[in-house]
Amino acid sequence: MTRPVVDAPVAARVAVLAASGLGVVTALSLVAVLAVPSGPVFALVANLLVTLWVGAAVDAYSPAFGSRWFTVRTWEPALWRRLGVGVFGTALRVIGWERMVTRRRGFDATRSGLRSLDRHTRSSELCHLLVGSAGTVAVVVALLCRDVPAAVWFGGAVVVFHLYPVLLQRILRARISRVVDGNEW
Repeated sequence: MTRPVVDAPVAARVAVLAASGLGVVTALSLVAVLAVPSGPVFALVANLLVTLWVGAAVDAYSPAFGSRWFTVRTWEPALWRRLGVGVFGTALRVIGWERMVTRRRGFDATRSGLRSLDRHTRSSELCHLLVGSAGTVAVVVALLCRDVPAAVWFGGAVVVFHLYPVLLQRILRARISRVVDGNEW
């Protein structure tokens, strides 16, 4: 009897994701016991842990990002700026978030590096969409349980930690497209 061949890197990634997922569930359970699930600490820690885990999963899976979803329409950047996404981006620069993320992006500030920056924006957008969707489910569950404070904290976290970052990635990708198409540089 022969054993099925398992791709070692894939098996290792699955093991790491499973272990980290178990760690996230354990940490969230501990935080739920120590912190008030209706409060801001739980919403913040839950968002942080799930975002880290989903980010690791997306990095390990390395999807192709070929969906039309990732195509930025011409009208989007102006609308997102009117909704304050540019101010949000400025706030991220002021608090130092951009410096921290710049190292992870691998962008070397050249035209040839735009491809990796574009991929990073797609990866980041996907992570924030997934976690924002989970956060929206948490809002609905909290409302069904009549826990309005939890719904408010999770809803606020979804907007600040996931919706605005998604829109910011789309604005950045629109700029990348203009540079690649030769309309800017």
